Amino acid sequence: MKNKFLKAILFVALFFIGIGAVRADITFKIDGASVKVGDVFDVNVSVTGADETYTLTDYDLTVSYDPNKLELVAGNANIAAGSQQINGDLELSKLSFKANAAVDGTKLELKGNVKINGEEIPKGLKVNYNSSTVSVRAIGTDSTLKKLEIPNTILSPEFNKNVYDYKATVTDLTEIDITAVPNDPNGSTWSNGVDKNLQKGENDVVVISQAENGTQSTYTIKVTLNVTPTEEELKAQDTTLKALSVKGEKLEFTPTEKKYYINVDYDVTKLNITATPNVEGAEAT
Repeated sequence: MKNKFLKAILFVALFFIGIGAVRADITFKIDGASVKVGDVFDVNVSVTGADETYTLTDYDLTVSYDPNKLELVAGNANIAAGSQQINGDLELSKLSFKANAAVDGTKLELKGNVKINGEEIPKGLKVNYNSSTVSVRAIGTDSTLKKLEIPNTILSPEFNKNVYDYKATVTDLTEIDITAVPNDPNGSTWSNGVDKNLQKGENDVVVISQAENGTQSTYTIKVTLNVTPTEEELKAQDTTLKALSVKGEKLEFTPTEKKYYINVDYDVTKLNITATPNVEGAEAT
């Protein structure tokens, strides 16, 4: 029993000694990027140290890339120096590239030779070199819309990205919200502002869709605003009569009736008609 206990203690001691002896990796790394054709962008080359401090006695790194897709415009693809300490993250160099071609992904690879603490690679220490990817997208050229809507109304004709003139009708709305979605995910849209200040009757609302490269398409919506009349306006529009009579003749007046018939003698050439409008100030002729 005593021997087993001593063996257990010895095993635990060796386990912790082993953990203390583990030396973490050192990694030389280069950043990736996601850009569009024509962009100039920076990438950093750095080294990440381990749990203890190491000295880069000497290092010679090379950044490789496809010159048909990327153009180096600043910095040096060969990075060489010496006598730098690694304690955490250390930036070694910054390179600037120009994206010349659209690709889903083109590699930036980092390779090199280093001396650490005066040795090629100290025993138990692993040195890694990573690679990264640069994705280059084409500049958008489609200026058409994918969607054009006005809530609570229907466009006529039905929306089609290749149709640029529409009609719509709204009631009692002096401001409307327009949903305009460009086909180019990096495009933009705006209106001429009429949609925020509609007047009674016809209004020409213009929506402009612009692709990333600056190409534009113009969509026009002729929005008719119908306004519900107020009580005063309805009263002012009242053309009915409240009284109608012909002197000397029998006439049974009904406000909703528009035609009346009377018989007169053959020698009557003139009638004396009295017509009283419902609205004060209105005229009857």
